[in-house]
Amino acid sequence: MEPRSKTWGSLLDELAERRGQHEALSFEGRAWTWQDFASETLTVARGLIAAGVRRGDRVALLSTNRPEWLMAAFGALRIGAVGIPLNTWFKTRELQYVLEHSEARAIILMPSFRSQNYIEDLYTICPELRTAPSGATLTAATSALPNLAAVFSITEDRLAGAAPWSAFRTLAKQVTIDEVRRAQAAVKPEDLALLVYTSGSTAFPKAVQIHHQLWIDNGRAIGERMHVVPEDRFWLGLPLSFAFGIVNLVGNAFAHGASTIIQEYFEPELSFRTLAQSRSTVFYASPNMIIDLATYAGRHAWPLPALKKGCTFGPPEVLRMASSLGVERMSNGYGGTEVYGWATLTDPDEPFDARVNCQGPPLPTQEVKVIDPQ
Repeated sequence: MEPRSKTWGSLLDELAERRGQHEALSFEGRAWTWQDFASETLTVARGLIAAGVRRGDRVALLSTNRPEWLMAAFGALRIGAVGIPLNTWFKTRELQYVLEHSEARAIILMPSFRSQNYIEDLYTICPELRTAPSGATLTAATSALPNLAAVFSITEDRLAGAAPWSAFRTLAKQVTIDEVRRAQAAVKPEDLALLVYTSGSTAFPKAVQIHHQLWIDNGRAIGERMHVVPEDRFWLGLPLSFAFGIVNLVGNAFAHGASTIIQEYFEPELSFRTLAQSRSTVFYASPNMIIDLATYAGRHAWPLPALKKGCTFGPPEVLRMASSLGVERMSNGYGGTEVYGWATLTDPDEPFDARVNCQGPPLPTQEVKVIDPQ
């Protein structure tokens, strides 16, 4: 499927029309069609408008891989707001820096995950929230985040200073679909869609700009190189907060109207179970994930006959490990956040030796300058 649309809001409507009853997302046994997903993002978009979010405003997303993450992100993109994926392992100071630097207008989060208590981190940054009423958008600015207008939880927990997920439906009643359509029509292909913050391993995280059309176009180009078809099922074990997950994988899957199988977090046994039960056909993984999976597979027989193709990066040993998992048509790529995922990528139909020793020619969306051929 080659998308006609150049902004994500328009593409969601196109997918709802062209792929309406086909599966868009699956999570822990529940599925959403493209019509379902488009409808959910419309509800979020209406709720965000009611909460005071407008084109160009920043909407921060802090959660593990969940359907609500994608609904919130693409609901924001519909109205021209900019998604800010937040690393779920950020320390409080890193979280505060990104929220301040991005001038976040809204925050959508899960209260906690394992040892990470995100709502407590937010209360540390904005003490005023701790005594703010639950279940309502903010009525007064906070000192640390003066642009902040609303905090939403992806759960129904009663949290001080935050509205539950169901508040989107309540707030949506205040905004017509026509208002969303007008906001969506104002979004330009060159508009900012995401600000993806790098890991900040040596300093505070740095923001990389991701724009609507370039993201869609590179997602389409990646999938064409990988021979993706709408019937494919992408396994999402990568974090959505990383560009490899949201920009590369999701951009590829959504640009082709394929299904995304959401796994909340990476863990080898859970990954094999999810891959097998969902009959995923497309495998995206970093080298360390592949090493962990290959190590686990060495102790447990777990065939994955549905897996057809995938992509990663790294030395030949990594692709050989992926092949041992049953992903014979594995592509090898080179890229980064700044180039919207892959810049170069091998064709999965090339001979295996060619794929393991090369990261492929440039995608048609990319230009490569050779500085020193030696």
